[in-house]
Amino acid sequence: MKGGSHVLIGWSATYTVHRLVMPLAVSPVDWLFVLGAASIGALLPDVDSDESAIRQATHTARSNGCLGRLASLVISAITGGHRNFTHTFAAWGAFSVLGLMGAMQFQFMAVAISFSIAYLAHLLADALTIHGVPLLWPLNFDVHLLPRPLRIRS
Repeated sequence: MKGGSHVLIGWSATYTVHRLVMPLAVSPVDWLFVLGAASIGALLPDVDSDESAIRQATHTARSNGCLGRLASLVISAITGGHRNFTHTFAAWGAFSVLGLMGAMQFQFMAVAISFSIAYLAHLLADALTIHGVPLLWPLNFDVHLLPRPLRIRS
């Protein structure tokens, strides 16, 4: 899936939680922070792909010279490559806890919640595709949320 699709899915999930579960923002400034956090959460799982929007935006893609090649080697060594560790419930939990710890410093829990919602939305969206995702890592199989004929080609 493309980065823009993931961001829209993350924003939609965040807004749905805002409307149905708990208010996350009151003012337009609050919404900037909430949607900014949701954007990062929606893009972060693809940090393990050179073609991802987040890697292109941060100039850490392999095509960006020596720094990009070094970043690619380090990220690949840590994550195991695209759609591996960063696409698991374990990674979602770890990043959500880190976000929560950061948000506690600023007394703005909505940022951590929106980040976490968007990250999870990314994982679930990718689980609708042909490739699926290893949500239940360390168990070694991909999770698919749709039957084979209905899986989305991305």
